[in-house]
Amino acid sequence: MSNGDSSIVSTPSRIEQGKFKAMVVCWFLGLGCLISWNSMLTIGDYYYQIFPSYHPARVLTLVYQPFALRSMAILSYNEANIDTRKRNMFLFCFSTLCLLLLLSLLVVFLLAGIFSGVALDWLWLIGNTSF
Repeated sequence: MSNGDSSIVSTPSRIEQGKFKAMVVCWFLGLGCLISWNSMLTIGDYYYQIFPSYHPARVLTLVYQPFALRSMAILSYNEANIDTRKRNMFLFCFSTLCLLLLLSLLVVFLLAGIFSGVALDWLWLIGNTSF
């Protein structure tokens, strides 16, 4: 700025690097939202093919939208009162516990299905044998 031209303003390189990193983070967050939304819409087509007489798109919309709108309303209303670190830790722990619960229920149902299949097979074999 020693030449007296005040129209040329240079930004520090540190701000430019921070701006680029923020753009990359926002891009990844947007991509994550887009992929999850796309998978939720695609599963509707899959369910249409598997269950032709059932209309799952209405059910997915009716279940997802009120939850999303309620969560967004609560978080936006209490934005100034909720500590971001505590909110992130709570949601991370809650989603991890829900995932573990879902996986454990899946294992229990799979094991119960295997056990009942084997038990029914043995009962069928016992019933069809001639003594």
